Amino acid sequence: MPAGIGLIRPRLGDAWMYSMKKINRRHVPFGVLMFMLILVIGLGGRGSLAEEMDIQDDSSFRRAMLQSSPIFAFESSDEAISHWARLWDCSTRLDSHTYNARQSLLMHAIEPLVEVAESESLDPIRSIRDSLEATMVDHAQRGSTPARETCDWILLNNLLGENDRTLEWMSAHDQATVGRLLPRSVREVAQAELGDSIKMDKRGRLLTTTS
Repeated sequence: MPAGIGLIRPRLGDAWMYSMKKINRRHVPFGVLMFMLILVIGLGGRGSLAEEMDIQDDSSFRRAMLQSSPIFAFESSDEAISHWARLWDCSTRLDSHTYNARQSLLMHAIEPLVEVAESESLDPIRSIRDSLEATMVDHAQRGSTPARETCDWILLNNLLGENDRTLEWMSAHDQATVGRLLPRSVREVAQAELGDSIKMDKRGRLLTTTS
């Protein structure tokens, strides 16, 4: 090979450096946009719906929550909230020992969506809340209060801006169950969500401030 040819042939490193010099600030946002588009398509292909994510245990639920991030960030409120409702349904069927941790993840994910969603988009959340309420009514007829369902019901009422439902229920409970305390977990959630709207009497019962 003639010596002159080797001198004019560009090296791979030189070509890469030249291409990098051609990139300017305008290319950066486009590159980020393309990356996010690939991320959304890629993750969406692996399970855009909760029932397609093969949620079998707490670990797979957490993985599904991570995979759902693009749905919560980029899909419409209707789609994102419907997807969230499916995740909620999956969570209720898993290990009860890690239930509270899963619900914390779900509440953290849904709060920003509720703030910007139209009222109609919140129907999947209302449906969950109403189902919990039906369970509470069924238990009340047998003289008991289902702790987990009641805690979730209180949380969702607060999420939907409908604490008046909780206060009305607590007022009725105060009058119908003299001497019987609510489960401790329910009392703790009610105090956290309702604040000054309730008080505790000397016997440890939670009372609405209007009762």
